Amino acid sequence: MREILKNFSESALIEAIEANFVETFSQLGRTSQGQVYESVELLWYTTKVPFPFYNIVIRTHLSADEVDRKIFEIMAHFKVRQLPMFWFICLSASPASLRRLLESYGLIHVEDVPGMAIDLLTLNSETFSSSNLIIERVNDLEAFEQWIDVFVTGYDIPDIARDPICDVHTQLGFDPNGSWHYYLATLDGKPVATSWLALGGRVAGIYGVATLPKARRQGIGAAVTLTPLLNAREMGYRFGILHSSHMGLNVYRRLGFKEYCKFSAYLWTVDGIAP
Repeated sequence: MREILKNFSESALIEAIEANFVETFSQLGRTSQGQVYESVELLWYTTKVPFPFYNIVIRTHLSADEVDRKIFEIMAHFKVRQLPMFWFICLSASPASLRRLLESYGLIHVEDVPGMAIDLLTLNSETFSSSNLIIERVNDLEAFEQWIDVFVTGYDIPDIARDPICDVHTQLGFDPNGSWHYYLATLDGKPVATSWLALGGRVAGIYGVATLPKARRQGIGAAVTLTPLLNAREMGYRFGILHSSHMGLNVYRRLGFKEYCKFSAYLWTVDGIAP
């Protein structure tokens, strides 16, 4: 059994939100398509996927004396490979000059992402309810092909990235005892929404919540978020965490999530234009 967070303090929750984020996204770089670069000061990874979320600097703890040199080295890596990327600044990141320096290297501040958490015993389960909506864990490649199609459409990911993204995620497997669990929602038998549950940092993290445009504003996003959280509660987890987009913020608040911190996202793309 994995260690589970039992400390209810705000500082412990903030630490867990960051730890789950770091652990989850670094796994994307630990597949045959990726490479992880890890030290006490830095954690970042690359894959062969030409989409920013698959090439990320996750953790930065640098001194003011070395930060400029390290940014130059990392950005040279992405530029020579022509890979769009994100540089996330978590609450614990340093030095204070990091934001200014990233902008001087051509990265654009695109958003501040709320880090949210919820006591799973307080979940509001009054979401979309329909006998025609079914949410199930993905256990095989056939279902995962449907999952990936909804995921890339929901996030408006370019077609060129679809197959390499599929390869990365399938390598993380469908082990019921593993740390990754994919969920697919079908409405009237047709796939309409996705999510994935990532267990790490002593909490249950929700990622990959995507709903097809035609199925939005019906409560399906809330339902596909709620189901894996309920499953995590059954596993013994006490807290759920996620990092909300602007679109999903009110959905997660209605479920009972509260904001505890923010992650600043800085983007670099080959042509300087956000995807």
